[in-house]
Amino acid sequence: MPTLGTSEDGFNAEPSPTMAKQRLFDQLDDRISRDRDEGNYAYFHVLTLKLEFLTKIVTTGIVACIGDDADRHRYALEHQLVRADSLGRWVTVLDSALVGPPAEFRRSQSRPLARDLTERVGRSDWRHTAVTDLSFAANQIGTNVEIGNRVALRQFFDIARQLRNRSTGHGAPTSTECGNACDSLAHALDAVIQNLLLLQCSWVYLRQNMSRKYNVLPLLNDSNPFDHLKRTRDVELDDGVYFHLGGSNDLSNFIYLPLIFIDEQRSDIAIPNGNFKQTRYSFETLSYVTNTVTERDGRQWRDSPMHLTPSHTEGRAELRAYHNVFSNIPSTSSSTHYIHRTSLEQRLHRELIDTTRHPIITLIGPGGIGKTAIALTTITKVAKSMDAPYDVIVWISARDIDLLEFGPRSVQKQVFKKR
Repeated sequence: MPTLGTSEDGFNAEPSPTMAKQRLFDQLDDRISRDRDEGNYAYFHVLTLKLEFLTKIVTTGIVACIGDDADRHRYALEHQLVRADSLGRWVTVLDSALVGPPAEFRRSQSRPLARDLTERVGRSDWRHTAVTDLSFAANQIGTNVEIGNRVALRQFFDIARQLRNRSTGHGAPTSTECGNACDSLAHALDAVIQNLLLLQCSWVYLRQNMSRKYNVLPLLNDSNPFDHLKRTRDVELDDGVYFHLGGSNDLSNFIYLPLIFIDEQRSDIAIPNGNFKQTRYSFETLSYVTNTVTERDGRQWRDSPMHLTPSHTEGRAELRAYHNVFSNIPSTSSSTHYIHRTSLEQRLHRELIDTTRHPIITLIGPGGIGKTAIALTTITKVAKSMDAPYDVIVWISARDIDLLEFGPRSVQKQVFKKR
């Protein structure tokens, strides 16, 4: 089986610059080289697989560039992708990320990547040539694609959808038709992979080792923006695929791609392939090289993107009277599961009733240790006391995850920060 160029331990080999340049596509190109000798139909089929793979890679990259917002637009698009059973769904998501409401929340550094796909260009531009070549290939197998004098590269992926549907979903092209389409299809794929700004970024696979430093595996182009992670223990990143937006090596320029998967042996790359199972929150991923289908944990995308429940620590909608104080403290402050920390509560209480200064008080500790419960218990005690030094106490929850007995659960935030 072809591999990603790893060493015997499966990961740490340092590839040559040539090997690293297009590693994300190298294995598929090897398959294309082999299948080309099998005839026109086999060659055309594997080129359409590369077209589908490219469409999904570009879509995941553009979606990952969307920042956080109260309506969770990026999550909503990912929620669709893990459930997408057709290439058309992927193209719809790509269009939404480029020109729909989610585009408003795109990271500012990623705007050139989106503009590369949405800008309308004339015949002298490589993007027009790529769209023209793909439309010619699509028309050879029976589609009816027409393009104008000026095109946007995002049209390339809509034509890819039409070509894929006509060739495998709703058509039966002949060997001659496939042969007539192959050269133009190959040229169109090469043009996009070699010139698209998104694919000129540095793409890597990161894995933190036992020393808390990172192994860095280049996937596209060089890994220079990430190489400092090999020497530092001060950065905490999820293992997975990232690309660098350009500019400084600040973590805000590292874009995490949760929908691209590399197997344990670092020898195969897989992309979501639909078949989401609601009963056990899982979905399939597909390797376009080995045809390996793997079931992945989909609990991260189990909740509806439109209807998140409020946190159980969210403040009440109205102010209630507690002796001399009005407050919206949530009722969970009286939880029967809470174990009192008397010394911490007393110290926090002293700070809260001290009106000689106006401090910001911070409780520090790991998630789930009881910080919120301590705060709510103590604030409730202050509100209910006869000599409370406040007229109003307002509680606002910034939680986006509740740690419950059955595990973490995404919840609706009352406040958010727009990137």
